Amino acid sequence: MMKRLEDLILNNPDQIIVGYDPYKDRFYSIPSSSRVHTLIVGETGSGKSETLKLLIYQNILRKEGFMLIDPHGSLARQVMKILEKELPTEEFKKRVLYINPEVTDYRINPLEVKDYSKRHIVVMSFISALKNLYEYAWGDRLETILRNAINLVMECDPPCTLSKIARVLADNKHRDMLVKSAVDKEVEYFWFNIYPNYAREAFTAVYNKLDKLLSIQSVRKTFNVEESNIDIDKAIEEDNSIIIVDLASGFTDDISRFLASLFIHILYITARKRIDKIEDLKLARQYYLYIDEAQLISAFAIREVLNALRKFNVKVTLATQTINAFDKQVQKELPALCRTVICFRSDIDTAEAFAYLFNVKAEQIYTLPLHYFYFYLQGEEVVKGLAKSYLMNE
Repeated sequence: MMKRLEDLILNNPDQIIVGYDPYKDRFYSIPSSSRVHTLIVGETGSGKSETLKLLIYQNILRKEGFMLIDPHGSLARQVMKILEKELPTEEFKKRVLYINPEVTDYRINPLEVKDYSKRHIVVMSFISALKNLYEYAWGDRLETILRNAINLVMECDPPCTLSKIARVLADNKHRDMLVKSAVDKEVEYFWFNIYPNYAREAFTAVYNKLDKLLSIQSVRKTFNVEESNIDIDKAIEEDNSIIIVDLASGFTDDISRFLASLFIHILYITARKRIDKIEDLKLARQYYLYIDEAQLISAFAIREVLNALRKFNVKVTLATQTINAFDKQVQKELPALCRTVICFRSDIDTAEAFAYLFNVKAEQIYTLPLHYFYFYLQGEEVVKGLAKSYLMNE
């Protein structure tokens, strides 16, 4: 069966296989040209991981690069086993990057700026990642302080790091020294005229958020660095790399959420640079992003990710247990943002939200047998049906 699947994948590059019908002994597929982003939703144990592995397996056989962000680690380790089996040793060493802040020695500066004229893109994308960590305790003042602190460090004490930002916030004398050397008068005006009028609570809120990150040794050694020892740009654009991000290191959900957002931020910055390199972005090599447990990513970040990465030829697949993790507006937007929806047995709210796509009743979704799913693709022609997830270990 695996040989048959492999032949189908290699001989039909214009199709994406999504599942299998054991009764008719046939695979179901959707046109790859119509696939934009994909949403996979279903309760624990329903079969989401198997479908993710099937999609990833097709990337592997077709020599396509992708990034997998896995907050819990089990899928990351299963995909690593597939990679070890399918890729020749030399190709594995060249193309596969396994990143786990707790056990690997990669150093990544998320605020690294190679083109100073584009630093605002890095700053705003990083702020969005941090906002994802503290979505419900975020405010305009906090964002303004953080943005000005980053801009001050980038101009007067580069390269920018998390600890340098924290020092600007905590050490008044050091900050004043930097401000006096700033060429950007807007930065000087903020720190000398606006910031003193803010209540101390505003500074404390920003500092405490950074301090919580810096207090975690694995986060500090991986991300609080002046220079990265891994070139994500080159890995993605030139080496067509496979990047496996395993965050199963006992992090709390808020820290896992931030770290996942950091890697999304890094991929976004890399993809954004395609504008300067390629006149027609449709000609850019496709890259794929898989996010397991996507409910850990905040609603505003999900919308930003799906809208932004679509423009740069990066196709995103989100897997989540329920749509209840997202606000009502995002729930309504998800089918249009993703265009491909795969729905396993789900809670009533999720079933009711998506039943119209498949032209079935909600109870037909929340009573599905395990590993069966409805699928829908909004393409030139709508594609939909009922299939079973294909077990990669069969």
